[in-house]
Amino acid sequence: MEILIDHEVHGYNGFKSNFTRDTFQEEASVYTWDAFEIIFHYPSEHLVNEQRMDIEWQVYHFANSDELAINLGQEVTSEEDQASTSSGHRRLAEDGGHEDHFEFLPVERPIIFDFAVVSLLFDSENYDRNISQEEIDFLDSFFESLDLDNDNVYLDLVEIGKLMELMDFSRRWAYRGSVSYPPCHRLVYWNVIEKVYPIKAKHVDQFRAKLERWGLDFSTSIGNVREVQRRFNKDVYFIMSGAVRLGGVWAVLAGGVLAVWA
Repeated sequence: MEILIDHEVHGYNGFKSNFTRDTFQEEASVYTWDAFEIIFHYPSEHLVNEQRMDIEWQVYHFANSDELAINLGQEVTSEEDQASTSSGHRRLAEDGGHEDHFEFLPVERPIIFDFAVVSLLFDSENYDRNISQEEIDFLDSFFESLDLDNDNVYLDLVEIGKLMELMDFSRRWAYRGSVSYPPCHRLVYWNVIEKVYPIKAKHVDQFRAKLERWGLDFSTSIGNVREVQRRFNKDVYFIMSGAVRLGGVWAVLAGGVLAVWA
């Protein structure tokens, strides 16, 4: 199941971060990341202290086309030009593509990241107990709104903006990785929110049941997840900063640690 994000309808545009420039010293990288879809995984693809959470939502973002054009020394003069600077993948996404988002990107250009992902972790037991009852009630109603017992592939009118407002961007892991499904595009700026949010067991069961209805065999698989890529020893950074939702303050690198990633 995925949600194609409409900035006006869903109330979430994306986020800003100077981390890719300041840490990877890549002048052509961008500060602004524009959201375009959410994909869910059962269980989580990322492990925290060797433990998977019940659900992981991955919010995918394009590199902002205006900033990308400026950083590459191009002049953006029209909406058509703006679309071309985003390498064509924006139009593919709007056409309802999935893997095609990532297939036709040019490789001969000086940018280290084409995409950014914000990863949100949910668990029915091992969640942050400091989350308020009001937030718990909202999350419960949010998952109810997904109508998980039905077989909708695409969802529209859900409160993504309010959900993202709850997310604590001030403590997160970041690293350079890849998309976790084929063709596994490699230029991805990953951000994994440290705080784990609550989800009811019945909603976890509904996610699992949906995967079973779509043909996933749990006798041979633990879920729609990629195996942990342990042979690729990545530098994983822990970032502590103010909020970095679009319109917020910049992220600040606090220090580097090694962690477990997917």
